[in-house]
Amino acid sequence: MAAVVNFKNGNGQMSDRGDSPSDQGQPATYEIRVKGELDQSWGDWFPGLVITPQENGDTLLSGPVVDQAALHGLLRRVRDLGVPLVSVNRIGPSSHRKTAVVVGLLFIICTAMSVLQSVATAGLLDGAQYLTGLSAHGGRMVAGALIEFAWAFAAAGIAVALYPVLRKHSRALALGSVACRLIEGALILVGTLALLALLSIGKQTAAGGSVGASSFQAVATVLLATRDWIHGFVMLLAWLSGAFMYYYLLYVSRLVPRWLSGWGLVAALLCLAATVYSGFTQEFGFTTVNTALNIPIGIQEMVLAVWLIAKGFAPAQTRSRHV
Repeated sequence: MAAVVNFKNGNGQMSDRGDSPSDQGQPATYEIRVKGELDQSWGDWFPGLVITPQENGDTLLSGPVVDQAALHGLLRRVRDLGVPLVSVNRIGPSSHRKTAVVVGLLFIICTAMSVLQSVATAGLLDGAQYLTGLSAHGGRMVAGALIEFAWAFAAAGIAVALYPVLRKHSRALALGSVACRLIEGALILVGTLALLALLSIGKQTAAGGSVGASSFQAVATVLLATRDWIHGFVMLLAWLSGAFMYYYLLYVSRLVPRWLSGWGLVAALLCLAATVYSGFTQEFGFTTVNTALNIPIGIQEMVLAVWLIAKGFAPAQTRSRHV
């Protein structure tokens, strides 16, 4: 339940509706929005609150408030500064708890689907005569395609679910992470369409025998190369761009422990090295180098997922800067 307080000219009439912060037996998180920009030097004036300048020139003060007296004390400090108060919104102590659980589950689903997809289609696209054998494994190909659909939506869903939490620290980077992971999801689906097209070509090759086999093989080679480059290079670059953005925001906001978000940044750099290596060598998939460089991000995302499900996001108790 939200409480809204409005001042006119910084000390005008005030309206307050909603429960007191201690109604639920624990501090509630409040967002106090004021006109004008306050920099980080005012942190001692508002202890325990995050100071976040907004793009429209306002400043957002956010953090836990132990009780009604503490809330009115903060509002008196705003009044004493002489800055107009725009609004005060109460956010329940677990306002982002469900979001944290959803994001954690999406991380697990995304990682699981990316691995299961490789298992489902393992060996089907290898060898010189792979086309003729695809028709006999249509079920595995369709299963692989369905897994990739789930992978694509989970990948996009991570940044979309994180956006409401991260936008308070940087709307631009939060939006950028969403855009990059949406592009990632779209590219996964392009590779999925290539997979289904290969299945169709494989069936036609098996039905036609040697008639037109060379033309079928040429089209299949293009589709397979397109899929390899999309899944092994272009899609990973889109994913890494989004990952760098939200791991950086998680790091500066301290919504999760810094060792965990910092691990994500370092692991993403190692994954970038693997992606660049794959681009130059054209060795995609589970090669020794790719596997070694990608293991850290795989483990980190599972640890992050468990952390979010078990503990959620940390309360906004530390200073954050607008980027």
